[in-house]
Amino acid sequence: MTCLQYLGKNLKNKPFGFLILYRIFFTILFLITSGCDTVGDFFTEEEEILPGKREPVLADRKQLESKFDFVKIRVYLPKPQKNIDWPQPGGTETHFMPHLLANADLKQIWERDIGTAGGDNEVLLTPPVVAEKKVFTIDVENLVSAFDSSNGKDLWETEIENKEEDINLSGGISFYKGQLFVTTGFAQIYSLDSKTGNIIWQNDVSAPIRSSPLIYDDKVIAITIDNQVFAFNYKDGKKIWSQRGLLENTSVLGGATAAAYDGIILVPFSSGEIQALKASTGTILWSDTLFSKGGLDPVSSISDIKAHPVIYNNQAVVVGHGGLMTLLDLYTGARIWGKEIGGIQTPWVTKQFIFVITTDHQMLCLTRDDGILVWAKKLPMYEDPEDASDPIVWNGPLLVHDRLLITGSDGSILSISPYTGEFLGKIELDDSINISPIIADGFVYILTDGAELIAFK
Repeated sequence: MTCLQYLGKNLKNKPFGFLILYRIFFTILFLITSGCDTVGDFFTEEEEILPGKREPVLADRKQLESKFDFVKIRVYLPKPQKNIDWPQPGGTETHFMPHLLANADLKQIWERDIGTAGGDNEVLLTPPVVAEKKVFTIDVENLVSAFDSSNGKDLWETEIENKEEDINLSGGISFYKGQLFVTTGFAQIYSLDSKTGNIIWQNDVSAPIRSSPLIYDDKVIAITIDNQVFAFNYKDGKKIWSQRGLLENTSVLGGATAAAYDGIILVPFSSGEIQALKASTGTILWSDTLFSKGGLDPVSSISDIKAHPVIYNNQAVVVGHGGLMTLLDLYTGARIWGKEIGGIQTPWVTKQFIFVITTDHQMLCLTRDDGILVWAKKLPMYEDPEDASDPIVWNGPLLVHDRLLITGSDGSILSISPYTGEFLGKIELDDSINISPIIADGFVYILTDGAELIAFK
């Protein structure tokens, strides 16, 4: 059964179950889109003029200034650094990554099929991870594969048996110390040998897992769709502790991965709650709930936190679908600032600035210390602007070589200046994309809904 059918089965006897399903239905309609375009030119130094009405860099400035403080300052970024691996979602356990290094002109190097593509009832939502010069992927039917990161050569594949064949929910993958950890939509977690794909251990949890696990302090941290969090020993899979968040039956498709630093794990839940837990015991240190005063319609009122929390300098940037983005003190949970910004994409955080895609199709640059707006760029909303049909979902950003890369459900990859918000270039693929791009060892990896893994360099 699909994610919608699974929840429907468990909600049919609950009050307001029909309303909950109504909200889920329209959320999925909003998130699942597809596109079909021919492959265009790759990024070049020459700016590509995109079709449609030209907009100023600060699109809708008056509307934005009514919600945010605005400051005109120069965006400064440190020099790009090369990262060798991308072992778990967000790149590290904190989800903080520096300005990353790649070639100025990206060209396709190789392309491989990873298995079964997404369809009407299932979407490919799990990003690849990179370690040991391998790229690891999982398809919608839980086929786990490993490829040589430099040339795409097939190394091994392992099919995770679905013991509940009528349940089909997306899980995730993460790498740590020679093991690949796989979470599934049928309430199981696996450890695979990263060199062979052989199963090392397997354990069960109480409900399907909707996101990739966090690996921190020799623990595998998994979050279930009923807002429970479990910690397992990475070596043998033995349960160490568990904790529970506020229950919420309505959520956005997919889920966030927890973040960790200095013995504290930040766990985001579909209820909009975020908990700080002691990594050794799972004890709650503090909690907060992200919910804006706006959002009265069925979709925007969903409070789910789908974006990974990002920890930097003892502070955490958290953005929720319900319309609130905040900077929190890691140790006390105190709000340093909060802005009425809704999003389902993980922000890219630097020492001074935050880049984030909002639910109303804006790319924003904010100051990190106080959340003041620096610039905003309106992103294309529809594949067919004239008929206002086929809404586009944007994924990312990835900050690489003085460019913000974002992928779209229309099959496009956009390059945007982090300094001004101007469009710099565009790539068009045949398949839709619902996963953010990643980078490792100079390769930018894109995974499409058609289950095609594409490497650019």
